[in-house]
Amino acid sequence: MPLVTMSDVSVVRTSQMIKLTIICSAVALGMCADSQSLVEDEVERISNGVKNRKILHSYSPTLNFNVSFCLYSSYNTTCGLVNATGESIRESSFDPSLRTKVIIHGYRPFVDDLPAWVPKLTNQILKFDAVNVIAVNWLDGVRTDYEHAKRNVPRAAELVARFLNAILDEFDLYDPRDMHVIGFSLGAQVSGFTGKIMRRHRNVRLLGRITGLDPAGPGFNVESPNLRLDKSDAMFVDVIHTDATADYDFELGLNRNVGHIDFYPNGGSNQAGCLKWKDIKLGDSLMGDMVRYVSCDHTRAVSFFMHSVNNTMHRAFEAFRCSNFDRFQDGKCFGCGKRVASCSTPMGYWLRKQDVRKQGSYYLLTTAEHPYCGLHYKLEIQ
Repeated sequence: MPLVTMSDVSVVRTSQMIKLTIICSAVALGMCADSQSLVEDEVERISNGVKNRKILHSYSPTLNFNVSFCLYSSYNTTCGLVNATGESIRESSFDPSLRTKVIIHGYRPFVDDLPAWVPKLTNQILKFDAVNVIAVNWLDGVRTDYEHAKRNVPRAAELVARFLNAILDEFDLYDPRDMHVIGFSLGAQVSGFTGKIMRRHRNVRLLGRITGLDPAGPGFNVESPNLRLDKSDAMFVDVIHTDATADYDFELGLNRNVGHIDFYPNGGSNQAGCLKWKDIKLGDSLMGDMVRYVSCDHTRAVSFFMHSVNNTMHRAFEAFRCSNFDRFQDGKCFGCGKRVASCSTPMGYWLRKQDVRKQGSYYLLTTAEHPYCGLHYKLEIQ
């Protein structure tokens, strides 16, 4: 039984009950794997990029950029470059007997390499699951100002879809339902457009699953499902929102439900443990603090998903369907009876479509430090 301090406990009083909610540290429970903060991985890279004058206009936006694909498997953990030709796919280590995970990064204006989370997530997946993993590199499409990067999303999706279709053409019996595309930020929007293209090309045979990790909001917060990630893009679309609010001053995520299930950890913004504007100080740490402030909430979706891969505890991030975060915090959306699992749904890698009893918004609380996951306890005293 882990120790619980008063900082872990919140009490809500109503006229009929006292609700005691306890978030127990996942570290103490040994539920999740540990890792370094993804934000800190990026602070030095981006800071150096800015200092070295890799400013936005130094890149020439183009719709004719290339996309490369690295293939990994449990017996080939180094990047095997593959292109969208039958010969390249046949000579690769792609195993048609395994399901396939596709990872797509987001906006990268100041740096020349993939974000550190891509190989980390790849390794985590291969550690706990027997699958093919394909890491998509579309840096040439996002090393520019955001407006041009946004316009490059359909082109990147076209090239990803061409590659996935080449796999399906090469292996006639391979089922697109065994393909799971995981995209972060602009990469989540690329995932959605990939699904739309695949649906048209494969005669309505959809991708199996798309996971949107805090899908990019600016430019995509529109009603039309044809212009953004949508639940129609795959048989199952799950979304984790960590930087989405109605106020778009600094929020980078999408503020609307677009999946079969939409998760809102900590209400979908202002993630626990992330730097707040009031905490930024002038001085030598200013550049690093600005990177932390802008990126922490946004990248937390990746952190949550990565920690969920550890299959020693599939239900590490339990979420509850609710109309809004305030009602969830008031304890009005549990209704579990004696078993929490009877009304909660696990957020993350191991989520299945059959786990989702009803579509809608799902809320949960997390801890402030990695590995973030914990347990919700509710005590009612009548």
